[in-house]
Amino acid sequence: MQKTLIASFAALIAGGLMASSAMAADILCDGKKLIIVDKLTTASKAKAVYVSKDQACGISKGTSTSTDTAVISAELDVKYGSTSGNWDAPQGASDGQKGWLVNKATVAKFVNKGAPGTGSTKVAVIKPGKLLKIVGKDLGDSPIDIFGAGDLTAGSPDVTTVYTVTNDGQTNRHCGGLDCSYKLIAGDTGAKLVCKSVVAAGCPASPSGAFID
Repeated sequence: MQKTLIASFAALIAGGLMASSAMAADILCDGKKLIIVDKLTTASKAKAVYVSKDQACGISKGTSTSTDTAVISAELDVKYGSTSGNWDAPQGASDGQKGWLVNKATVAKFVNKGAPGTGSTKVAVIKPGKLLKIVGKDLGDSPIDIFGAGDLTAGSPDVTTVYTVTNDGQTNRHCGGLDCSYKLIAGDTGAKLVCKSVVAAGCPASPSGAFID
């Protein structure tokens, strides 16, 4: 009986350690720029670019040494006022058209040649300690409506961003805030949001990092 209880207790501890190792770590990380352009009405085009080069924050894709391109994913969530959007680089090795090309200690890269028809994200790059980047070819897999929201740049921060990396079961959320400039374009039928000034912002309560319910 005593041995059974000890074994059960050890299994419970091991299970707890495994669960905690997979839990999200929140990292406050300054963005360098976020640009979102909406020209859908006049040109059926939109794009988004996010870059962080904060080398002090600890950009991470986790502690795993796996180089398997099938076990990594990334996503960018952006909140602007009451509107939010999401650009997803889903898990899966590249099939030559879409997927993760590489997952090394120094870099992981996702490419989607068919974007936006096969998903919003065109390119995602993670360089631990150096770089986070996502390029989207539309307003998101869950679209953000910057035109409908209008000019909300009087707030602080104007946008909150969460760049989530999940690698081999471990998740890290890189969170930050940026001040933006807003203007109408394309004959006032579209909008452009340019965000480059860092503002302090924490990670949202949602464990997934998403602002979307």
